[in-house]
Amino acid sequence: MSITLENRELFYSLKASRDELERANKVKDEFLGVMSHELRTPLSVVLGYSRMFQDQQLGPLTKDQQQAVDVVLRNSQELLEMIESIMDATKIEAGSMIAEMDPISPLELLRDIKVAYDFPMAKNIRLEWEFPGSLPLLWSDSRKLRQILTNLINNAIKFTEEGHVVIAAEERCSSNDSSAKHSLEFRVSDSGVGIAPEECEKIFERFHQVDSSKTRRFEGVGLGLYIVKSFTAMLGGRVSVRSEVGKGSTFTVTVPVESPP
Repeated sequence: MSITLENRELFYSLKASRDELERANKVKDEFLGVMSHELRTPLSVVLGYSRMFQDQQLGPLTKDQQQAVDVVLRNSQELLEMIESIMDATKIEAGSMIAEMDPISPLELLRDIKVAYDFPMAKNIRLEWEFPGSLPLLWSDSRKLRQILTNLINNAIKFTEEGHVVIAAEERCSSNDSSAKHSLEFRVSDSGVGIAPEECEKIFERFHQVDSSKTRRFEGVGLGLYIVKSFTAMLGGRVSVRSEVGKGSTFTVTVPVESPP
């Protein structure tokens, strides 16, 4: 079969376009990684001094000054979380993010996370924790599992003006003809704004915003759920969502219970 000159030129043109796109994506990811790292350093200094003021290590504060420091600290922490999300997403896209599997106690992890959220909410929200007194050990990545759960909890709090956020965990067992497979199921449910059916698959895409308008009510860079899905896949699990507009959402993460190889 002969190849015409036009077809050959088209082939090389498409190849050049693909190479240019790959180079552009590489440059973009490198830029995001470098900038995120450089932004994190001065922001950490801002957070450090803000905490010193908040703890009144540099002298007493008036009520108005204390409130101002609290605002600075809260917004700086949110910005740091956005930067860390960009760094994680960049590593995922570059293929340099790997799971570091070790035996971990999901019960201890849940208790640690619960303590981290033991503070008065700015909104009329109840955090409810539902998990048994014993859960099987996991062969998993503790940092990534913690990030998965905190991202889901933070999202639930963000999109719930009042009501409840329920964090639950339980062991599951499915059997087939040859063996039984055990897994752990984590659920984060809320009574918030909910998600339209046509958006439920898109929300796990990188930088996706359900409401991308300039007047949207909820801030963020659209990486939290992308990281949740990517990290869950690294742990050999799966994530799903069930939601109804105006009635809240339930995110379910299932990870296998496996022994070390």
